[in-house]
Amino acid sequence: MRQVFFRAPWIHQEEPKELKAIYLRYGARMEMKSGSLLLNGGQRGVAYYLESGLGAATFLDQTGHTRLIQLTVPGRVLCDIAATTQEIINAYVYIWRNSIVYALNQADMREHIFSNPDLHLLFTKTTLGKQESNMEAMIANFTYPVSDRIKVFFCSLMHNYYIDIKEGWNHLPLGLTIDEYASFIGTTRVTVNRIFSEWKAAGLLKKVKRDMSFHSTLVEDVYDWVNDA
Repeated sequence: MRQVFFRAPWIHQEEPKELKAIYLRYGARMEMKSGSLLLNGGQRGVAYYLESGLGAATFLDQTGHTRLIQLTVPGRVLCDIAATTQEIINAYVYIWRNSIVYALNQADMREHIFSNPDLHLLFTKTTLGKQESNMEAMIANFTYPVSDRIKVFFCSLMHNYYIDIKEGWNHLPLGLTIDEYASFIGTTRVTVNRIFSEWKAAGLLKKVKRDMSFHSTLVEDVYDWVNDA
């Protein structure tokens, strides 16, 4: 699952409880619809703690294709890195499914996080972990064949929902669509469909619409230096 860094690809680690408390106390609670575009960087940048729903970060590559580089699940934060640097970057951050967020502006971040040396250090360490997760996603997308990318994505989903992969059948959280799987691992829905069909025929995958379970033998060969260390 991990090839270089400690953090799992695509999905950031859960926000530390000390930082989460700042978002919940000082952030503006908002209900946001699927497809909403979030402020990402610049002098008006805002960080969003995701209480429920899903978020995603995308960019346009040089061919004009949209690539998804980050899946944000509840308990994580969107746009905090860009809100901190105030830099404009070639990335768009969306609410992926109807969500509830706590929006924390830059002034409150400076007052309640960066003015406290311990919280500032914790924020910095957490930020480095998030960048490691992003890099692991890019490493996976560029070094693994598609079938292995899907396996790694399965393992990352389980890892980030604190679900141990047990011997036998394992239910996948979230209920992502074929298009969503394809977008995150940088391939087409046709390819994902074909691979899922092959795994179903081999008795390694159960799929009813979005509800999926995989057999533990499917991911036995997933490399993870952390587990192998």
